[in-house]
Amino acid sequence: MNTPSSSIDIDRFRKDGFLILPDFVETEVIDLLRRVATVDSAFLNKVRTGKDHAGHEVKLWISNRLEENLFSGVVCYDKIVRSAERLLGEEVYQWHHKFILKDAHAGGAWEWHQDYGYWYDYGCLLPDLVSCMIAIDPATRENGCLQIIRGSHRMGRLDTSRVADQTGVEDAVRLRSIISRFEVVDCELNPGDVVFFHANALHKSDINRQKRPRWAFISVYNTASNSPGEHVPVHAHDEDAPPTPMRLSKSVV
Repeated sequence: MNTPSSSIDIDRFRKDGFLILPDFVETEVIDLLRRVATVDSAFLNKVRTGKDHAGHEVKLWISNRLEENLFSGVVCYDKIVRSAERLLGEEVYQWHHKFILKDAHAGGAWEWHQDYGYWYDYGCLLPDLVSCMIAIDPATRENGCLQIIRGSHRMGRLDTSRVADQTGVEDAVRLRSIISRFEVVDCELNPGDVVFFHANALHKSDINRQKRPRWAFISVYNTASNSPGEHVPVHAHDEDAPPTPMRLSKSVV
């Protein structure tokens, strides 16, 4: 079982802002996730479509609810939850979970951004959140794999602005300086591999230029002590609302 159980893994995460663990999720689970995302009409009807800076289509499914289904079972998967708690150093709860759907030849790019840039306005006072990205398909440079700037989580929260339908780093000069001085890591993964990354880790992904899709499932966890306080915005749609704390149950996988 590949889990961040050693102090070396934890130290690497805290230094780099991310940690890749191969062969983390079983093939049977990956196959089920792919099948549901392919044929489940309830899922497909809630996929959102936006645009990147070049007008390419970006598809995303997101939920903050834990229900009796496969996705929630993966969110509650004991191996993932315990890993998140080891990396963050305390009890966690689900923040939200989502599917990134990069279709063949069309899956758009995600601009350089920090996830905390989104979640700061949801009342999280600290960037004490971690995302676990599970590769459903092989992820390579050619099909737009996740790219992370090593150590960027230690820079603090960067100013952001709207880029098409996304939020990206606002200061282009500062971004060029960061890229020139820090290592950009291509997170090339096989199905079942995962990458845990910090909420302040600067990351992006390019367009999928290959003839096969590049899909990924992401589960995000917040520390219990970082639960939003009074400053929680009101949203018109429940799916957009900031999650409320809820403890994790046993996995249904």
